[in-house]
Amino acid sequence: MKRNALMTTAGILCTVFLTACGGGGGGGGDDEPVIPPSTLKTDNVVINVPVIDSATGEPVDSGVVRVIDNRSQSIVDNITKAEATVPIEGGVALIQLRDDVVLPVMIRLSVESDDFVLTSRSFMLTENDVSAGSIVFPAFELTSTDPAKVPPGVAVNRTGPISRTSGQDIVVTTETADSVSDTDLDEIAVEVTIPSEVVLADANGNPVNAEEIEVQTTVFSIGSERSLAAFPGGLNGAVVDNLSEVPASLAAEAGLETGDTDVSFESAGFAAVSVTANGQSIDRFQNGNISLKVNVAPSTVDANTGQPVGCGSTIPLWSFDEQEAVWAYEGLGTVEQEGNAGCADSSALGELFVKIETDHLTYFNLDYIRGSGRRCSLSTISVLGSDGQPYGGRLNATISAPARGTSSVSAYRPGSGSVLSFLNTPDDLSFRVALTDGDTNAPVVVNSIQGAPGATVTDGVINNLDICAANGAAITLAQSQRAEATVTVTVNTACATGDPQTTPVAGARVYVFGRSPEILQTGSDGTAVLTTTGDRTATVYAQNPLTRRYERQNVTLNAANGNAGTATFTIPQQCTAATPTPTATPTATPSATPTAAPTVTPTVAPSVTPTVAPSATPTVAPTVAPTATPTAAPTATPTSAPTATPTAVPTLATTPTPAPTVSPTTPPGTGGTGGTGGTGGSNDGGT
Repeated sequence: MKRNALMTTAGILCTVFLTACGGGGGGGGDDEPVIPPSTLKTDNVVINVPVIDSATGEPVDSGVVRVIDNRSQSIVDNITKAEATVPIEGGVALIQLRDDVVLPVMIRLSVESDDFVLTSRSFMLTENDVSAGSIVFPAFELTSTDPAKVPPGVAVNRTGPISRTSGQDIVVTTETADSVSDTDLDEIAVEVTIPSEVVLADANGNPVNAEEIEVQTTVFSIGSERSLAAFPGGLNGAVVDNLSEVPASLAAEAGLETGDTDVSFESAGFAAVSVTANGQSIDRFQNGNISLKVNVAPSTVDANTGQPVGCGSTIPLWSFDEQEAVWAYEGLGTVEQEGNAGCADSSALGELFVKIETDHLTYFNLDYIRGSGRRCSLSTISVLGSDGQPYGGRLNATISAPARGTSSVSAYRPGSGSVLSFLNTPDDLSFRVALTDGDTNAPVVVNSIQGAPGATVTDGVINNLDICAANGAAITLAQSQRAEATVTVTVNTACATGDPQTTPVAGARVYVFGRSPEILQTGSDGTAVLTTTGDRTATVYAQNPLTRRYERQNVTLNAANGNAGTATFTIPQQCTAATPTPTATPTATPSATPTAAPTVTPTVAPSVTPTVAPSATPTVAPTVAPTATPTAAPTATPTSAPTATPTAVPTLATTPTPAPTVSPTTPPGTGGTGGTGGTGGSNDGGT
């Protein structure tokens, strides 16, 4: 990737990175806990990655999750390269871990789906996570590229076709709404200028000739939790490809330490710009650069000095590599001010902005950073019900610092320590923490928090929480335990012709939809029992084994039915009639029953002379040898002998048939030579 010196916008956005679950206690400060390596086997461990539309909350049912391995070890099963692609089906991607992953380990995921903005995040896997056997990450909330479907705090502007034949520069402006929150941090505007003389090029640098282009700009507010959830690469645990290029003075201020490969971002805002020509993506520009002008909120604080930014301040600029899901340092951007060229007038009130010059398109992010020296590596907080016992339901925790424009999501799972785990949290910020039910996304009210100096609870939400100082604290909820419900899901297949016979499907994936669903597989009887939140209408998903698409049903769960419901999915399939086996042919039947004997070869009996008998049964041959000829044997129907089976012989001769042409000299014991080629009657039956 070519690096460009770019100019940044200011403002601060800081994020806390939280794991799916985790363990550990202990004090903060110098006694900060360290996550030890683990040799726990990770075979049969599956990671569930939910993917939803951030505007509607509905599952995204197409696309892929790219697993970009930790650079020190391969973590995904059945791959030999550093990247694996897992399909999104029914709003979930399932990732199978290798059986020899050394824990803890960072895993990077990049989610791509048509008509949505690419989103990536990193997660830390610990021994507590893996011991549960099935890990559910907080949902990826994708942002639509349709302007009518974006969540609050995001603005998408599609402009075009725009003619390039006029000889004029093309200018496109996009601004987020100012009604997302009460802070001026959330209003971000970006102006894109494409000079008339630049040459459009594809990703390989090949020029693209086009008279018209389309420009799409997506701008994310830094004061909206919903927009921050779409931040590509994650705001915490963000992997940077070229930290060695960060100036020494900036590295020292940020607390970067030897061996750091990821950072926590405190961002002033971010935007994505794309250009197409005749449906072809334009990735680079030749014969000059394009420019992005990004406004800076006047309340933005320099994370390193603690002072408000102003004209002449500098902010680091970063760009995102979508293929590798890593950030790259691009340089320092200088804050300018409208009507105050050179920042000569300290009393000027014009709008602050940063101008970015670039020859390529991607996400551009204006961020201060924090390395290991300015973060606590691990802080855990217990979650208790009002009965004082570890809470038994799934929760999601949204962490934000509104004045600094930060937001992140953590997942709480019962068992495995029953704690919220916070990794690499900035050590000098206070946060707002709001809890929601992991299945329904309904608010969960916090009653109190113990062991967290300075933290308060207002309207069921925690405020002023210093997460690093709160290591070992405990949250008590207003409810004891959630209303738990069970749903028995059955998946069958049946003939599309209407045959009522069904066949159970083993191994079908089923789950109850939510922001943190637990995916199970049906057993040999085609059923699975899901546990979820009760007193509601739940949407149950089951995978069609034929199409691999998911089908859904709504199930009512309430006290009237004991918070227990059922969902039966019957998948129609084409059925074909079974082909008859050779042993079932009609010719086999006469050989098995006496009554069929006359139908085998009805003409054989009258046509056989006494001399033929030897050809049917060699044991009779000596008594008729004078009249037998070598050619007599073939005169018996060739197919008659094979159709008779050894067990059928006695049943065919139980009733001897007189043969008028038999010589009177035929001795007793040779009776039964008539009929259909029997081997002779009993010794007391001949006449």
